[in-house]
Amino acid sequence: MFCKLSFGNPKSGHVSFCKSRHQVKNQLPFFESPITKKVRELEESFLSALEKRDEDLVASFLDVRFRGVGVFGTVYDKGEFLSESFRKTEFRRVQLSSVRVTEEMGFANSITEVEVDVTLASSVIKGKLVITRTWVARGENWKMLSFHLTDSRLGQSWKNTSKAAK
Repeated sequence: MFCKLSFGNPKSGHVSFCKSRHQVKNQLPFFESPITKKVRELEESFLSALEKRDEDLVASFLDVRFRGVGVFGTVYDKGEFLSESFRKTEFRRVQLSSVRVTEEMGFANSITEVEVDVTLASSVIKGKLVITRTWVARGENWKMLSFHLTDSRLGQSWKNTSKAAK
């Protein structure tokens, strides 16, 4: 399977974001707007910069008004997010599973699913996370205005998470 934004199955009206390379019969042609394409590229580049531990590059993606909410409900500004990401978190694997983009005038929302193997403080987190982000147009550039991180597994591997949240 490969994941791309598509406009779904004409019979059911269902919007599909991942489809098989062979699943083209009876579907509308694939179309990806320039903004959706740009946000997809930003998501991929941002995750790559995190995994490569490139703090300056990660910082360049964040808007001056950036705010984020982590899995424990912690609210971060730009400085706090960078500190948490580069001083308290070890990224062993961050693999993009899918990106869904909704465009608005001057901004876009993305819902990104990633498979991770990270250590946050003393907790090892392995599995799928869902990240909702808002990207805003700043002139010719796009910046991440906000994010919300959700553990989509909600359970088993989060045995020591209360320690990491304190």
